[in-house]
Amino acid sequence: MPLIVLFSMMAAVLHVAATGSIDGEVPRRSRIALGICVGAAVLVVGAVVATRPDIGPAIERTRPYIGDWWRTGELPFGGPSPS
Repeated sequence: MPLIVLFSMMAAVLHVAATGSIDGEVPRRSRIALGICVGAAVLVVGAVVATRPDIGPAIERTRPYIGDWWRTGELPFGGPSPS
């Protein structure tokens, strides 16, 4: 899963930081690099979908970090006030 995020971020950075894009045309080498990164991301996503790994343990490890976002009133600045 982290590889998918990594390749997606890399593709976005290459697209945004492409030299010459302000002048209206992205150089060929930047387009090729973007294509390679997007292609690698597609291959990684395909491998993940094909192998269907068990992501349950990874989700459980992230529960302390994201669990409060999904329960009403758990955050100190959000949720309904006690009545």
